[in-house]
Amino acid sequence: MIKNPFILRLAFLLSLFIIYLSSCRSHQLTSQADADTGRQVIFGSGGGFSGQVIEYTLLENGQLSRTNSLSKEKIILKALPKKEAQSYFEQAEQLHLGTMNFKHPGNLYYFIRLKKGEKAEEVLWGNTDHPVPAQVRALYESLENDAAQK
Repeated sequence: MIKNPFILRLAFLLSLFIIYLSSCRSHQLTSQADADTGRQVIFGSGGGFSGQVIEYTLLENGQLSRTNSLSKEKIILKALPKKEAQSYFEQAEQLHLGTMNFKHPGNLYYFIRLKKGEKAEEVLWGNTDHPVPAQVRALYESLENDAAQK
């Protein structure tokens, strides 16, 4: 039996630290196979002098990630509640992004893409001569606000 008080305190603190670390929730990315077969709402912006694109990907389970095209850094953000994520998918479906045929980028551009497996529907805007439909802008702003809070 250990009688040294320093060793006992050290062992106790080490045990607490290990328990703390094991109780932390990890942010695991859904496997690539799951991401490729499920639906995704992808949105973001890009262009300008640097050509940088910031892209957010929302999965059906609420998982949200952000990718920077210049640094190639992908960050897993705090997940959205599943009901809220499903609401975004429903809104994107109702807009029929693929039939809009709206691709009018400007120097700075914005996009929303609904991806289902290999199929993707996209709206791309930024050219001030071609304003994006109000419903698309509202969906984008709502998604962007939620992403900014995560």
